[in-house]
Amino acid sequence: RLEFEARLALQQGADRLIGTCSLHESELRVCEGVRRQLQDRVQDMEKQLLEAERRKLAAEEELLEQDKSYTELLSGGDSARTSLQETVDSLQKQVSDLSKEHVKTLER
Repeated sequence: RLEFEARLALQQGADRLIGTCSLHESELRVCEGVRRQLQDRVQDMEKQLLEAERRKLAAEEELLEQDKSYTELLSGGDSARTSLQETVDSLQKQVSDLSKEHVKTLER
């Protein structure tokens, strides 16, 4: 009788352990599924981050190009203004010289 009770207790303990292990296996499968989903989401977020970084770099490059073009435009404008001022100065001198010659001619 004592042996029977001991075997029964051992069998019940083994059954409980098997049940607990089965429960843990199910939980482990659920956790593994969740882990895979999270890993997929992390990979998607990394792809989005890389794409955002690529767009940021492209925008910065475009901004540098625009800044360079603007600087060149300003430089060209300065050159044109200087050249135009030199032309105006030259024409004013010619007009002044012609006026002086005309006055001399009239005085004769």
